[in-house]
Amino acid sequence: MFRSINTASIEHQLEALVLIGKAKDGHTQNLSDRSSGNTIYTEADGGPGQTPRLTLTLAQKGREGLLSRLAEVASEIIREQQSLLELPQTQNILVHPKQSIELRNICSRMALQVKTIHADRNLKDLQDCLKSIAETLLSSLSNSSTEQHKLAARNLGKMLSSFPEL
Repeated sequence: MFRSINTASIEHQLEALVLIGKAKDGHTQNLSDRSSGNTIYTEADGGPGQTPRLTLTLAQKGREGLLSRLAEVASEIIREQQSLLELPQTQNILVHPKQSIELRNICSRMALQVKTIHADRNLKDLQDCLKSIAETLLSSLSNSSTEQHKLAARNLGKMLSSFPEL
């Protein structure tokens, strides 16, 4: 059911982090390519004849901000796991490989997403998956007595308590 932290699991998470970046880039590109009634365009400061400047709605700004924060969280989780991998006593640290694959799949879906119809659901799925990974790591670290594991547990606990909400 569970396996020790391994590099394959972290590789899936690193792939997911790259895909989050692509999703962020794609989201920005989709917004600038589209002229929906929800997106507001204003004249550029340069005057008439200038390319209109994109002004995002509050919902779009919120989604971009949340996606950026979730990318930071994913990066922090990966950093913690990599630091745990360097320790000799990581045999008892449990990670479900399915979580890392699910994270990669969610991020892949977000990167390929053309419309923002499912953007909120995808962000919620990403948030839930990252929380699940962090909680799994925290749970497996809770019975550890080494100082490095306790530090990692504190870091994960802080991360979970300040997790961005939708």
